[in-house]
Amino acid sequence: VCEGLLRYVSFQDKEIIAKEIQNVLSLFGGVWVTPDIEFLQPAVASRAHHERLEKMAALGVDVRPNLFIDREHAITFFRHLGFHVSYFPLTEVADQLVSPIRLALDREEVANALEDRMVFVMTA
Repeated sequence: VCEGLLRYVSFQDKEIIAKEIQNVLSLFGGVWVTPDIEFLQPAVASRAHHERLEKMAALGVDVRPNLFIDREHAITFFRHLGFHVSYFPLTEVADQLVSPIRLALDREEVANALEDRMVFVMTA
C-alpha cells in the first residue's frame, strides 16, 4: 500500500506508524509495499531532487528533516523495528507502469522521474 505519508511525518511518528503496520502484519500476514521511503542524499544526487525539496521548503513544507539520509539509514531503521526488508529500484518495473503511457512520457522522462526511487517490501 502506498500511503504517501512518510515524507511528512517525523521519525518518531514513522516509528509509531511502522509498529502499527507490523502489528497488523503479525496478526494477519501480508507485506508492506511502499515507494514512499525517500532519501535526503540519494545515491544519484540529481539537481531535480534538490530543486523539488527547495521548492517545497519555499512553500512552507520542508520535508527534509523527515527524509532518510540514504538507503542504508532506511534499512537500518526498519530492521531495528523488526521488519525483514527487501527493496528494488522502481526502474525495474518502469515498463509495467500505466501512468507514463497516459501522460505520454518517453523512456528518458520516466527514467528521470524514477531516478534513485526505491520500492521497499517489508514483512513482520
